[in-house]
Amino acid sequence: MKNKKNWIGAGLLLVIAALTVTLVALHAKSAPPQPLPTATPRPTPKVVVEEKVVETIVEVQRQVTAEELSAGLNEMGQLITAEYYFTAVASASTQLAPILGIKLGFTESSFLAGYDGVITAGIDFSLIRVEKDEEKGRVTVTMPAAVIFNVDIDPDSFQLYNETSSIFTDITAEDYNNALLELEATEREKALARGILDNADENARKLVRSFIGSLLDPAEYDVEFVTGA
Repeated sequence: MKNKKNWIGAGLLLVIAALTVTLVALHAKSAPPQPLPTATPRPTPKVVVEEKVVETIVEVQRQVTAEELSAGLNEMGQLITAEYYFTAVASASTQLAPILGIKLGFTESSFLAGYDGVITAGIDFSLIRVEKDEEKGRVTVTMPAAVIFNVDIDPDSFQLYNETSSIFTDITAEDYNNALLELEATEREKALARGILDNADENARKLVRSFIGSLLDPAEYDVEFVTGA
């Protein structure tokens, strides 16, 4: 009898469980469908382009005047534009006057020495004047002729070749100075004969052309030279 009650209880439990499942299923069918969750829309980012006005700057080249060209050249002052190097000999001698028309050799004093030196020539740029013709595209440069500035003998280059002395005569400081002056004059004439002034003029004109060409368009202006004071 007891076993029979157990089976009845188990059956009731099964019936209750089946009924519960059936009710849940029916409720699921009858309930309205729930909408699926949707993603929250994000705002589309806006790209803001800042408009800027770009100004075109047109640089107008200022015209260089003739006065400014003259002033620039004048500031250079005296310029050495050519040099002449030399090695030369200076000599001097002195002796007693002839006695009865006879020169006494043992009364002579003399020296023979070599020196190095340089002769410089150039233009005084402070005297240059410039004129500018815009219509003809011409620049006229009036410049002085080249001159020799200095004849410089290097005292450290002194080299004694020969020297004689006598108790009767001496080589004085004046004799030395005269010998050097004669050497300077001789070398100066040599430098002139070899065209030092022509070279100085030519080099000075090249320098002037280069200076003007750095400020004016060489394609627009011709440079002409005139020799003057």
